[in-house]
Amino acid sequence: SDHGFGAWLAASAANFARSADGREWWLLLVGVWLVLWTGYTCAKALVLAHAAVWHVEPPKISKPLRVSLTFNGLTLGFIAAMAGARWLREDGDLGGHVATLLVFVVPFVFWLVASRALPNRAASWRDLVLGAAVLAVGLQAMHLFTAYFLGPKLASATQLYGVIGITTTILFWFYLAGRLIITAATLLDSAGNG
Repeated sequence: SDHGFGAWLAASAANFARSADGREWWLLLVGVWLVLWTGYTCAKALVLAHAAVWHVEPPKISKPLRVSLTFNGLTLGFIAAMAGARWLREDGDLGGHVATLLVFVVPFVFWLVASRALPNRAASWRDLVLGAAVLAVGLQAMHLFTAYFLGPKLASATQLYGVIGITTTILFWFYLAGRLIITAATLLDSAGNG
C-alpha cells in the first residue's frame, strides 16, 4: 500500500474471487488462459513496435506458448526484483542506499537486455544504453507520481468511485508505461542512427 495501488488491487481481486460462488475452477482456467494470451500479445506488440520504430522486418513468432511464458516469466522476475529493491531500501541505511541504486539499475538492465533481443539495427549494446536509461528514470518518476500524488488521492476517491476509479488509474498507468517504452525505442533509434 506504500508503493502505489497494491492494496486496492488486492481488495478488488478478493471481492471478485469471493463473488465466484463455487466457480473457482472456471475462474482459474479462464485466468490462466488470459495470462498466456496477454503474455503472447504483449510480446508480439513489443516486437512489432520495435520493428516499426527501427524500420526493420518483424520476425515471425513461431512458438507463441514459449514467447508467452518467456514474457510472463520476465515480467514476474522484473516485478520481484523491483519489490526486493524497494524492500531493501526500507530495511536500513546501507541497504537503503544500495537499493535506491538498484531501483534504477534493475529496470535499466532488464530493458537493455530486452531491447537487445527486440528487433533493432543497433551496432552494439552501447547504442541501446540511452533508451534503457530513459526507461529506468521514467519508471521511477511514474512510481514517485503514483506513490506520493496519485496514491493519496485514490485512497480518498476509492469510496466514491470504487473499482472504476482504480481501473481507470491502472489503464492510465499502462498508457504512460507504453508511451515510455515507445519513447525509449525512439531514442534508441536516434542513438543507433546518430
